[in-house]
Amino acid sequence: MGFEGFEGALKGAFEEFAAPDPAEIVERAALMEDSGIPRGWADGLARLASMPPPEEWGRDWRSVRDGILRFADRLAADPWAAKAHRLGWTAADLFGVNAAAPAARLDCRGAATFIGDAEIYLITDEAIVVGNTTGKRLRITRPKTKGGVPLWEVR
Repeated sequence: MGFEGFEGALKGAFEEFAAPDPAEIVERAALMEDSGIPRGWADGLARLASMPPPEEWGRDWRSVRDGILRFADRLAADPWAAKAHRLGWTAADLFGVNAAAPAARLDCRGAATFIGDAEIYLITDEAIVVGNTTGKRLRITRPKTKGGVPLWEVR
């Protein structure tokens, strides 16, 4: 029993993560910034959109990445980004992970890594309240463990 064709199957699975044109990243970041997302967040989120999965993330990568990007879209669509920034939320508070163990260490994960498709209802200086279409609400507090880094900084 051999592994013929295995390399080809892997290549196809990761083609979507090919490095984007740097001009495309700059343009995507500028559009996000125009929507009210701070430029540092916008630059990172633009890179995240085409970033390959960190090695340890595995199958959950796509859902976490896509959830963060949907959250960023909602931040940009309403005044949430400016409000979160004004209330002192940092990129690590919103989009952070533990640099050494991004998938395993939940204590450093930022709010956006948990939100997925939920709608934002409230942002305070301590928490973000989100809800789904059934009306259930979830209060996500800032990470209490410091040392998280924005996901786009994980190598």
